[in-house]
Amino acid sequence: MEARNAVALDSSSPEIHYHLGASYLAIGDLPRANSAYRDAVERFGTGEAAVRQLETMIGEGIAEEGARRILASYFVESGNEVGSR
Repeated sequence: MEARNAVALDSSSPEIHYHLGASYLAIGDLPRANSAYRDAVERFGTGEAAVRQLETMIGEGIAEEGARRILASYFVESGNEVGSR
């Protein structure tokens, strides 16, 4: 998987970590996607780009259920999505 290789090359980029999680979601590997997003949020915090990426996946019907779970688990504060402020 290219995203996993990119993380190995540049572990300081939040976007690469979030892309890894999205890649796992897209292939239906929710446990690895969850782990990748959890690690990225713990390391870099929440980011609007990650929220937009998950919202795009939902809108395009790509791993909708998993994307909704990730969004709700890591990117929602007090009923509002982080990127919606």
